[in-house]
Amino acid sequence: YAIGMYIVGNLEDRINLKACLVAGQFLTGITVSLITLSALWGIDNQGYLIFLWVLNGFFQAGAWPGLVAVMTRWYPMKVRGSIMGIWSANQPVGNIIGEQLSNLTIGVLGISWEYCMVMSGC
Repeated sequence: YAIGMYIVGNLEDRINLKACLVAGQFLTGITVSLITLSALWGIDNQGYLIFLWVLNGFFQAGAWPGLVAVMTRWYPMKVRGSIMGIWSANQPVGNIIGEQLSNLTIGVLGISWEYCMVMSGC
């Protein structure tokens, strides 16, 4: 992930930033879905799963440097700290909401964890 941040961050500086962000998030969704579908399909090859997790980390690696670059271009210095503070809260708030939705779908609706992961990857 850390190596990917350096590589992808540099790519984002040289190529279309928005396109890199969209591609990275799209490919993250695909790899999360493939990891989960592997469990549903009974694929337990350790090398295959490690490969998918490495790809997943690489695709996710560009999110933070790219989003920081976008946010600094959109907002003036005067409000940038407040905006970044609010933006940075999205991950923990998303985790709380996601955990509750997963508990609902697994516990109440009886949907397995694999399907929750596939839904989060889509």
